[in-house]
Amino acid sequence: MITRNLTPQLSQESGISDVTLYNWRKQARVEGIAVPADGKNPEKWSSEDKFAIVLAAASLNEAKLAEYCRQKGLYSA
Repeated sequence: MITRNLTPQLSQESGISDVTLYNWRKQARVEGIAVPADGKNPEKWSSEDKFAIVLAAASLNEAKLAEYCRQKGLYSA
């Protein structure tokens, strides 16, 4: 499986500098928001990101949990 960083592509498409996108991701992590570098492969997420997902999902009902997991790439859409 080939993983790649989509930040440069997103930067080009959105007109937002890649430095700004990286800073936003870093800031979100500091605030405890799970923002895995590789949103498509949960096995490569850090322990901190996995734990943040568990905490965020703990209080969700079944429908909200399924929606949340799809957004995070844990379930296919």
